[in-house]
Amino acid sequence: MFEVPFTVENVHGFDKQQELIEVSIPFPAGLVRSDACFCVCTQYDNAEMPFGSKVLSVWPDKSLRWLQVSFCLDLVANQKKLFRLLLAAEGSSEQSIEFDDDFKGELAISMNQAELKFEAGKFSPFQSLVLEDLTRFSSEVELVLASAQKLKPKTMSGKRKRMTGNKGFSYERLITEGFFVDETESKVDSLNWQSTLSVYPNSSLIKLDFTVWNSGAAQHPGGCWDLGDIGSLLIKSLSVNVNVKAGSSELKWCASPYKEWRSGGALRLLQSGSGGLGCDHLNVHKNSAGDVPSVYNGYQVHTGKDEGSCSSEAELGGRASPEFFLQGSRRHGLNVAIENFWQNFPKLVEFSSSDESSELRVDLFPVCDGSLHELQAGERKTHSLFFAISGEQETLNWVNQVSMVNVAPSWVSEANAMPFIVIDTALEDPLMPFIQQGVEGVASFEKKREIIDEFGWRNFGDVYADHEALYQKEGEPHFVSHYNNQYDAIYGFARQYLQTGDSRWFKLMDELACHVTDIDIYHTSKDRVEYNNGLFWHTDHYLDAQTCTHRTFSKHNNTSSTPGQTGGGPGSEHCYTMGLMYHYYLTGNEWSKSAVIELANWMVSIHDGADSLLAQTLSAKNNEVKKLLLLLKGGSPLPYRYPFTRGTGNFITALLDAFSVSGDLAKLARVESVIQDTLHPNDDISLRNLDNIEDTWSYVVLLQAVGKYLAVKESLEQYDKPYFYAKESLLHYIDWISSNEKPYLSRVEVLEFPNDTWVAQEMRKLSLLVIGAMYSFENRKHYLSRASEFLVYIVETLSESSESHLSRIQILLLQNYGPHLSCLSGKGFEDFDKSAAAQAVCAENFGEPAVASKRVLCLSIVAKLFKGLKGFSIKNEKTWIDTRRS
Repeated sequence: MFEVPFTVENVHGFDKQQELIEVSIPFPAGLVRSDACFCVCTQYDNAEMPFGSKVLSVWPDKSLRWLQVSFCLDLVANQKKLFRLLLAAEGSSEQSIEFDDDFKGELAISMNQAELKFEAGKFSPFQSLVLEDLTRFSSEVELVLASAQKLKPKTMSGKRKRMTGNKGFSYERLITEGFFVDETESKVDSLNWQSTLSVYPNSSLIKLDFTVWNSGAAQHPGGCWDLGDIGSLLIKSLSVNVNVKAGSSELKWCASPYKEWRSGGALRLLQSGSGGLGCDHLNVHKNSAGDVPSVYNGYQVHTGKDEGSCSSEAELGGRASPEFFLQGSRRHGLNVAIENFWQNFPKLVEFSSSDESSELRVDLFPVCDGSLHELQAGERKTHSLFFAISGEQETLNWVNQVSMVNVAPSWVSEANAMPFIVIDTALEDPLMPFIQQGVEGVASFEKKREIIDEFGWRNFGDVYADHEALYQKEGEPHFVSHYNNQYDAIYGFARQYLQTGDSRWFKLMDELACHVTDIDIYHTSKDRVEYNNGLFWHTDHYLDAQTCTHRTFSKHNNTSSTPGQTGGGPGSEHCYTMGLMYHYYLTGNEWSKSAVIELANWMVSIHDGADSLLAQTLSAKNNEVKKLLLLLKGGSPLPYRYPFTRGTGNFITALLDAFSVSGDLAKLARVESVIQDTLHPNDDISLRNLDNIEDTWSYVVLLQAVGKYLAVKESLEQYDKPYFYAKESLLHYIDWISSNEKPYLSRVEVLEFPNDTWVAQEMRKLSLLVIGAMYSFENRKHYLSRASEFLVYIVETLSESSESHLSRIQILLLQNYGPHLSCLSGKGFEDFDKSAAAQAVCAENFGEPAVASKRVLCLSIVAKLFKGLKGFSIKNEKTWIDTRRS
C-alpha cells in the first residue's frame, strides 16, 4: 500500500489559526483510479484530517495524475507538521465530490457563527452576512472612472461549484462574470469583470478573487504599445466596501503580523509605494506622460477619534500587510485581509463609523498624487481578499505569511511528475551552485526586484531583466526591463520546486504566473488575428522600456535590438505555455489552465491566418509565391510549410500542453501535421544553413519540442507511424549535432552580442544528446560522451564568468535543467530499452523528403485562396483592413 508523505511548516514567529493549505500531489500512471477515496493522516498519531480533494489531471488510462488536497490547519510559531496521503480503507472514508451547476435564484450558506446569503443576478462579494448576534454585514464593489462616473458590476452569468469532502470538509464556489453599468444601467464598453468567491463553512473562511478586465483593443500606432493608447481605460477607484448595518462597529487593526494591534475611530491607511530600497529607480512607474507620481515610498496611517474623520498627522511606515477586525455587537466579528497588499501598491483602506452604520472601504486602485490608473487594452488585474468570521483578531495573519508545503521529492520522481526529475543524494550536481543563486544571495530573483522597484499592481511577480543592462555605460541607471515569461521562467521555477521541495521556488512560480495571466497576455478578440490573446515578449533588448510597460516596443526608442524593426506585437517566437500548465497542476489555478488553451489557439491563428480573402492572399504572397519565384529563378526552396525555428517549436509545445490540460485530441493531431511539415528523417541538413548561428540557432528549441511530443505519445502508448516519423527525424538531427555542433562562443566573430547567454544556451544541445541516448542504444555511449563535454564546458565557463547571476542565464539553466542529471547518473535509460518505444524503424521506410515543385506550390496557393473565399464577407475583409491601419 502506498503513502505520499508531505510536510507543512510554519516558518514564521507567530501562531496561525485555520490556515488554508492547498497541496497538489502527482501520481504515476496506473497506480490508482481517479475516483479513489483517500485519507490524510498526521505522521505521528495517525489522526485523520478533514480535507477535500479535486482531480486536476488524469493519465490516458484514466488513472489519477494530479490531485489537489485542501484543508485548514492550526500551527504554532515555527511548527512543522508531517502528513501522509493514503488510500482509504473501504467504507472508512468519503470520496470528495464536486458538483457544477448554474447559479440561479437564492443561495444561503450556513457557517459556524453566521449565515451567508446571495441572490443570482445581483453581484456583491456577499449580499448578506448575519452573525449569531444578529450583526449584519453587507458588501459591494464600486468602480469610478476618470470622469468621476460611478459604475457598478452587472452579472451576465454565474456558476456554482459545491465540494463535499472527508469528515465534513466542504466548500462552495461561486464564479460570476459580467460588465459594468452606469447609473442609468447603460453598459460601459470593454470593461468587464469576473469574481470567484470561495466559502469554507467549517472554518468560517471566505476568499474573494476579483478581476477587472479591459477587453478592448489597443491602437498601437507603428507597432508601439505605450501608455496613453486610445484603447486604454482610466480608473480613479475600484473598491470593495464592507458595511455593518446594525449599528456602529469598532475597528481593530494591525499594519502587519509582527505589529501591535490597535483600535480607535476613523482610519486611513495608504500604501503609496513599495517601501523598498529601489525608490531611486521609480521610473518603472512612469505614467503616459513619462512622469513618476510624487508619493511617499511606503505607507501612511491617519487615525482619528472623531466619527468619520482622521487626524492630519501621518504615521509613516515601510511595507504594510494589514489585517482588520470589525467587531460585532457581541463577541464575534469579521476579519479582513488583502493578499500582497504592499506588493500591489497603491492600496488604500479607510474606516468610518456613525450611529447608524460603519464602513470598511478597501480601494484596490486609489488615486495617489492625482494620478489615475491606466488599464491598457487587453489587460486584466486580479486582487484577492480574505474574510473570516471569528471571535478574535489575528485570524488571517497567515494570508501574507503562508506556510511552506513540501511533497517529498522522492515521491515526485517516482510519480514522473515532470521528465528528468532525478533524486540521488550521492550525486554531486555541478550546476546547483549556479541554480541556487536564484533563491539565495544578493542576486536572487526576489532581491533583483528591489533594483528597479519591480512592484506595484502591474509589475509585481515579473522578473527584472538585469541582463539588458549589460552594455550600458558605467554610472548609468539601470534600464527598466521586464522579462515577462521569456524562456519559460515559470516552468523553470516549477521544475526546481518539484526537484528540491524548496517552497521559495513555488512562490516565484506562483507570483510570475499570476502576473503573466493578467498582464502579459493580450486578452482581446478585437485586434489582429495574429495578436489576439497572444503573449507579449520581453521588453526590447538593451533599451529602456520607457512607457510601454510590459509590451516590448516603445515609441520613445528610435532603434531596436532587431535590425530594421522598431515595432511589432505578440509573436510565435515568444510563446511559452509549459510553466502555465504546471502552475495549473500545482495550484489548480483555472486562469493558468485557460491561458494554456488560449495561447495554443492563438498560435493556430498565427499559422493559419484569418478567415478572410485578403488575409489568405497575403499569406500566400509571403510564403508560396516567394518560394515559387525562387524556384523559377533556379533556386531550391525547402518544401516545408513551417520554419525550422523556435516559433514552430513553441507551436508544438503549446498544442501539446493544451492537449494535456484539455484532452482535446485535435491538438495532438495538429502537432503531428506540424512535425511532418517541418522536417523529415532523411533531410539534407546542409540545406538548413545551421552554420549561420544568429539566424538558425533556435532550431534546437524545435527539436526539444519534438522530443516532448515523443514523450506524450509514449504516455498514450501510441507507437504509430507519426510517432516513428518524429523519432527518426529527431535522431537524424541529433546525430548531426553530435558530429558537428560546438560551443557558440568558439565563433564569436559571427555573433552580434557574444556574451555568456550563449553558454547557457548550450544546455539545449546537452538535453538533446541525452534524449538521443534514450532512443539510440547503438549511439548511447557517444551521445552521452558529447553531452558530458558540453556540461563540462558550461560549468567551467560559467565558473569564470561575471554574468552567471543574470536573469536570462539563470532562466535558461532552469528551463533546460534535468537531462544533465541523467547524463551524470546514467538513470532513465535501462527501462526505456525495454519499452515498445525502443523498437527500430528504418528511416528509409519514410522515403525521401518532398521537393518544392511548381505544382505543389500552386496547389497550396489555390487551397489558401479557397479558404479565404469560404470565409469571405464584407465584414471580415473590413475587420482585417481596420486592424492593420495602425
